[in-house]
Amino acid sequence: MAFNLNYKNKFEIDTKGNLDPNSTTGAEFVPIAAGISTVTPAPGDTTDNTAYYNGGGFASTDVTG
Repeated sequence: MAFNLNYKNKFEIDTKGNLDPNSTTGAEFVPIAAGISTVTPAPGDTTDNTAYYNGGGFASTDVTG
């Protein structure tokens, strides 16, 4: 069984900020690769719930992936 090497996976992002993944009209894609060593597919968001000192004892939820 053979697997693709990580560097053969191509990931790009639309710098125009289009929100519809079904329409690429007017999109400007650029590669993203710096700092990425692995990719793990996940069905949902990855979140961070950190309670910072200025939050009055409450945590805020930030989507990180």
